Amino acid sequence: MRGLARGRLSKAVREVSWGAFARLLEGKAARYGRTLVKIGRFFPSSQLCPCCGWKSGKLALEVREWDCPSCGEHHDRDIAAAINILTEGVRNIGISGSTVAAGLAGHGINDCGGQVRPGEATPTLAPPATYNAQAA
Repeated sequence: MRGLARGRLSKAVREVSWGAFARLLEGKAARYGRTLVKIGRFFPSSQLCPCCGWKSGKLALEVREWDCPSCGEHHDRDIAAAINILTEGVRNIGISGSTVAAGLAGHGINDCGGQVRPGEATPTLAPPATYNAQAA
């Protein structure tokens, strides 16, 4: 795959690989009674404030943290994007009437304290005070 991804057909190889990965995820989700929720390709996950919803617009990739001019919260770009993706997934679930699961099913709760059981979950968002977690 690595060699094919460098040649003339590199874009096609990457697209096929991504499609195969998505099919594997769909199969695993179905096998364990979960619903795979897809977020729109152009959803501005790293541009939205997870607290108030203000859109910052395009940010340069080297900008890793930013302050929301609307509510004043300080955000790590990756954590804010993860929260926004979770929120969008929960919103999409509400539209379709399905359920979403997150975290490790063997432990019974996710990192935010939501219940996780096969086919059932209660997604919860962490309070803004916990957004400043640092990656290892």
